Amino acid sequence: MIRTPLHSRNEINQFIYSNYTGFLLTILIFLFQLIGITHHSFWGDEFSTYEAVRLPFNELIKHRLTAGHFPLYFIFIKYWCKFFGFSELSMRIPSVIFSSLSFLAFYFLTKRYIRNLFTFLIANILFFFHPFMFWAAQEARMYSLLIFISIISSYYLLLFVETRKNSYLLWYTLSILIGVNLHIVFPLQIIVHFIYILIQHRRLISKWSLTLIIPGISFIIMFYLLLTTQEKYSQDFIINYVRIGKFLRKIASLSLISPSGFYGDFPSLEKIIEYLPIPFFLIFLLSSITLRIKSKAITDASSPKSNEEKKKKAFLLDYTFYWLIVTVILFYIIGTFFYDKTGGRRHYCFLVPPMTIIMAIGFTYLKNNTLRQIIRFLFMLVLSCMIFLQMSWSGVGVRQGIDYLKENYKQGDGVVFCREEGLKNAFFLYNVAYMNRVGISKNLEDEKEILSKVQNFSNDKQRLWLFIYMAHRLPILDLLEKYPETFTKFTEKTISEVVIKGFFVQKAQE
Repeated sequence: MIRTPLHSRNEINQFIYSNYTGFLLTILIFLFQLIGITHHSFWGDEFSTYEAVRLPFNELIKHRLTAGHFPLYFIFIKYWCKFFGFSELSMRIPSVIFSSLSFLAFYFLTKRYIRNLFTFLIANILFFFHPFMFWAAQEARMYSLLIFISIISSYYLLLFVETRKNSYLLWYTLSILIGVNLHIVFPLQIIVHFIYILIQHRRLISKWSLTLIIPGISFIIMFYLLLTTQEKYSQDFIINYVRIGKFLRKIASLSLISPSGFYGDFPSLEKIIEYLPIPFFLIFLLSSITLRIKSKAITDASSPKSNEEKKKKAFLLDYTFYWLIVTVILFYIIGTFFYDKTGGRRHYCFLVPPMTIIMAIGFTYLKNNTLRQIIRFLFMLVLSCMIFLQMSWSGVGVRQGIDYLKENYKQGDGVVFCREEGLKNAFFLYNVAYMNRVGISKNLEDEKEILSKVQNFSNDKQRLWLFIYMAHRLPILDLLEKYPETFTKFTEKTISEVVIKGFFVQKAQE
């Protein structure tokens, strides 16, 4: 067996841990996440982004606050599009940039606190190829930026705790100032920081608290403006029934999959795909917890410099457990007592970094036996399958549905679209604003009211097209087929989550 000379191994380590390598990998992940960036069309939330950024500045702010979002990301995209235009590509490129910067921030975080080369490589490989990061990079939404700010704020907090340098607090303040104006869930990250400081580094609580003054004032103002745009809610206090098993399953599955629902292309495999990451996450979580328990004596007692590597890793692992566990508990409390948003995986986006760190450490320090090798092999195999599925995901099919309409639409036709209010923007984005169309709200459930609206619209039409996004459980899906004397179906097309039906409109006899 040929062994690498010691000085060669040191040179390799220095290269892997160098800033040059971090920037090189950031360029590579940027190029990697560009693959298929317009393969799938916009979906409902992205159409809402498109609608918002085309509005005048004041209307944009009101539009986003009414929708329950802080406007900072959308303001940025508005001015970005002034230079680069409005298209799927131009509006998604910022997400690729922020996702790449997230990787760079993650690289520097792990570079400082994970000195074991194998663990460091595994952590960055997992983050590089994580399906969620690939999804966030190709989404015209704020999630990749939110992940970036989450990592940056955590990094500067740990640097301050470790070194006590006030300059790191300034960068920390700037990062959380951006975060609290970016998304309403970001204050959960600050609560995590508070609990971590309070329990682990209580002496720093006063100085840390001072950093919250400006971000806190900013958040209060934005939250007040948001509340003033909302409709009045019921004053009754209702506890939502959030099934903790289902909730934790979604959290655990996020360790290897994205929220895009790519398994929609493989409905028979949906449950398998969703459950597959869970045992790996639990195994690696238990492995990392066991490692922390064993190494606790090293961090509690005075130790020689030879243990510096273990102390740094334990320092990061301690914080990472807070980052993950406290956030999960806060999300569950909010879902139970205030507003149930526990269904969408994308809302948990800033759990991806801590889960990746925990899994990388757990992956490395599994007990050394044959079973460990099998688990590692299967895990990397599953990761490869998940990123392949994410990259090949066909999307919701809105653009493809519009293309189908372009080929078949004739003068005198009409289009009834339904499910997402933001869907009306597809006709502008994909250059078919000339089509005569009317929208039916997804919240409209009265069949008589729906039928009346469709009939009024179709009075002067020869043919009618139903364009339905996420058609399941919508009353309009099969409604017109109940009235063959008025609407005669001549075609039907399903493209991913879009259903298109064509009807001849029969005129009443004079």
